[in-house]
Amino acid sequence: MVEKESGPGVPGGGPKTVLIVEDDMAVRKAVRFILHKCGYRVLEAGDDVEAMDVFQGHGSMVDLLLTDVLLPGLSGLELAGKLREEQPELKVLYVSGYSQRAVVDQEVSHKGSDFLRKPFSLDELQIKVKAVLEEGRD
Repeated sequence: MVEKESGPGVPGGGPKTVLIVEDDMAVRKAVRFILHKCGYRVLEAGDDVEAMDVFQGHGSMVDLLLTDVLLPGLSGLELAGKLREEQPELKVLYVSGYSQRAVVDQEVSHKGSDFLRKPFSLDELQIKVKAVLEEGRD
């Protein structure tokens, strides 16, 4: 787990916590680095089992689940569903490099979900994470 208490791009007046679930370690490290530099608290997992364990330990702190659509074990969609059973207000950002848009569209229609296609730039990731976290705020 990597934490940082404040920084640019942190919406809502305090650090937000993002749980990254990505089986590609290089992608996971890059996303972690970018989000950490933006001031987010970052938790990470390489698969659904690890993600469930991390969430159990930090669930009430997790503001955003950033998950790959295709994971070993449960898919990102299934994982988000399980985590939302425990925390219905959990926001979700799906990422994928595959043409799974039709599958993702069903879940994206749920409040707090969105999609970012791989490969994405540093700016695209920062903008999308901030936008998803700020959805529904007044």
